[in-house]
Amino acid sequence: MNTPHTGYLVVADISGYTAYLSDSELEHARDSLNSFLELLVEYTRRPLLISRLEGDAVFSYAFDEHVLEGQILVDLIESTYLAFRKARELMVINTTCTCRACANIPNLDLKFFLHHGRYAFQDVSDYKELVGTDVNLVHRLAKNTIVATTGIRAYAAYTAAAIDAIGLAEFAALLTKHTEQYDHIGEVKILVQDLDAVWQHQRDAQRYEVRPDNTLYRIDAVFPLPPAELWPYITQPKYRAIVHGSNWQKLVEQPSGRIGLGAVYVCSHSTYTSRNTIVDWHPFEQYTTVETTPVPRTYAYVTYLLEPVDAGTRLAYVASRAYGPPLLRQLSSLTAAPVLSRRMSKSFAALLDYINAEIAAD
Repeated sequence: MNTPHTGYLVVADISGYTAYLSDSELEHARDSLNSFLELLVEYTRRPLLISRLEGDAVFSYAFDEHVLEGQILVDLIESTYLAFRKARELMVINTTCTCRACANIPNLDLKFFLHHGRYAFQDVSDYKELVGTDVNLVHRLAKNTIVATTGIRAYAAYTAAAIDAIGLAEFAALLTKHTEQYDHIGEVKILVQDLDAVWQHQRDAQRYEVRPDNTLYRIDAVFPLPPAELWPYITQPKYRAIVHGSNWQKLVEQPSGRIGLGAVYVCSHSTYTSRNTIVDWHPFEQYTTVETTPVPRTYAYVTYLLEPVDAGTRLAYVASRAYGPPLLRQLSSLTAAPVLSRRMSKSFAALLDYINAEIAAD
C-alpha cells in the first residue's frame, strides 16, 4: 500500500438503474445506459481522475494539490448533470421506439456524492484500488433516505468534510441539510443540492456571446492544460489579472457565494478601472462578461472560449465593438483595438509562462 493522500472522492451514480433494467427490454436498456455511462466518463474531467466504473456509477478522485479552487468541483458536477439532462431530452425526442426501455428513459436521473478525506492506493492484480475509511464512506452514502426525506430526486450530496474543504460558505447555506446514520460510522451530516433546479435555471437563462460580425478584436493561444484545469486561470481574480495585463482584480459581488452569473470583477489598469459583470456562464466551455470601457457611458462584451485540443486547450479572448451613444462608442472602438492588440498578446504570453512554471514546479 502506498503513502496516504488527502483529497476529494466523488461517486456519480445513475439513479433508477436497477428498476430500469428489470422493467425494460434488455438490449435497448443496455444501449441507453451505455450512452449515459460514456457521458459520465467523458465529463469526469481533470483534476478528477477516474478510479473505476462500478456498474451504474463512476468513482473518481482528485488530489488536494491539483484543485486550485473548490468551486471547480461544484462546476464539474453541475456541468455533468446539465449534459446528462440535454442527452436525456434528445434521446426522448429522437426515439420513435415504443418499447418499455425507450419509454422509461425519462425515469433515469443522476445523483452525486462528494466527500473529502484520506485514501491510499493498493495494488490488486494489474489495478490500483483506492482504499480507506473515507473511500468506504463515500460509497455508503449511496444508501440513503435523501429522496424520502427531502423529495429531491436528482441531487449532489456533499458531506460536511467536503463543504469545509471546498470553502463555499454562502453556497452551502443555500443547500438542504440532511443527516444519515451508518453502522460503524455513526452520524454523517450532508448538504443536498437540487440539480433539477440547476437545470431549470440554466435552461431558461439567456445566452450571450460575441459573434464574428460584431468582433472588434480576437486572440487565440494554446495552453498545456485540459479545459477544466485551465478554467480557474481565466476566472479567479489573481489569474485574470495576468490574462488582462491589469494591476489587480477582485470580486466585489458573488451571487450565491460563487463565481457565476451576476458576479462582478473590478479590474484595475494604470489609467482606468473597469467593472466586468458575468452575463453568460458555461463552465469549461465559455463565459461572457460585459465590461465598462475607459470612454464614459460605453461598454463592451468579452467572450472567453475554450476548445480541447491535443496539446491542451485553445483559449480565445473575443472582444466586441463598443456599445453606447454613437460618437462615444465609435471613439471607444477606435481606441480599444490597438490597446487590446498590444496588451493581450503580452498577457497571453505571460499566462503561458506562468502555467508552464507551475507545471515544472509540480
